[in-house]
Amino acid sequence: MVCWQGPAIWIYNNAEFTDDDFRSLLKLGTGGKSRDDKKIGRFGIGFNCAFHVTDLPSFVSGKYIAFLDPHAKFLPEQGFPPRRPKGARINFMEKNFKSFYDQCHPYKMLNCNFSREFKGTLFRLPLRTFTTGD
Repeated sequence: MVCWQGPAIWIYNNAEFTDDDFRSLLKLGTGGKSRDDKKIGRFGIGFNCAFHVTDLPSFVSGKYIAFLDPHAKFLPEQGFPPRRPKGARINFMEKNFKSFYDQCHPYKMLNCNFSREFKGTLFRLPLRTFTTGD
């Protein structure tokens, strides 16, 4: 995933994701917000528009960091038989979180140090390059 550590678009929202928000976003492309007047994505394709510029968006909200990989090409294989997930939500307040240092380092530049819950939601859309767009 080192190829995704370059330039990126950052998006901040002062609201934290709810469990329903996480579930919806990790089920990419299924919609479900059209009847909720309080949701930003109620008008159309919502977060799916991020995939015009990136293939591996991530975000921090509350005590979680999430990675979205709809092509199942970049996140590490899990389970047996091994397969790559299309998304992952990780509680960064847990003790074993230190193993994700490289993927989290860019967030530290924007005052997200993973030592306490993040107030709000911060998206990182690493820009697709010639190498990553293959």
